[in-house]
Amino acid sequence: MDFIEFLEKEFLYLVNRDTIISIRRDSSDSNNLGVLTGVDLDSSKFSGYIYFWSKGFLDYALYNIKEDREEIPTRIVETDDYQQLDLIRSIVKYFQ
Repeated sequence: MDFIEFLEKEFLYLVNRDTIISIRRDSSDSNNLGVLTGVDLDSSKFSGYIYFWSKGFLDYALYNIKEDREEIPTRIVETDDYQQLDLIRSIVKYFQ
């Protein structure tokens, strides 16, 4: 199962209908982190993303639009397993 399939199965069905979900796939490897797959999540209150880079990096951030501040600052975590349930859940909960 790839990262997008994992997100759809485990999390994206929980996102409220007012949230715009944009699937990202970029196979260019232009920044030496590998192939990017992930999602951008946008609602009237929050904007965020969760990406997995094929060379073993999970990249995420969440911005609070209403308060004009970073809710969860941009972070890149090195990992061989993208199934970081607590980390992904901590972002998705803002869109439920």
